[in-house]
Amino acid sequence: MKKLLLPLILIIVILLGNVTISNAQTSDNETVLSFQKKGDKIYEFNSHKQKYIDFTISGLETQQQVDEFIQIFLKIKQIMDFTISSKIIDNQRTASITFDRDISSSFFLDALLDYGVKNIFIDNEKFSVEKLKTEKQNKSKTAGTKK
Repeated sequence: MKKLLLPLILIIVILLGNVTISNAQTSDNETVLSFQKKGDKIYEFNSHKQKYIDFTISGLETQQQVDEFIQIFLKIKQIMDFTISSKIIDNQRTASITFDRDISSSFFLDALLDYGVKNIFIDNEKFSVEKLKTEKQNKSKTAGTKK
């Protein structure tokens, strides 16, 4: 019995080690956006009264990934411009996106989810994109019932 137990424990340890390594690799390759608030918002208005957001992004390692990410957002007609720097500093690129002033944040959250972005950081605090979208939808429903 002891002879069987030792190989079984070794197999379990090896399997658990592989799962841990695999999860670590997945989180390193995850695309993450980081925003800093300006007052109580993450966006500002430019001279044309369009909303824009400057942020950093990590997890896009190749120019092809950058191009694909940008194309997802440019499919939204309310997005006027989107740039991501080719320069990588500390595994992050700077980015800027300009919206039509009437865009809802739900379009932005949908595009993040379409690309597979699960989490964002606002002022160094982690937020689930899915949870933010749900909260936004619940606020909209509540606002609609108050009219």
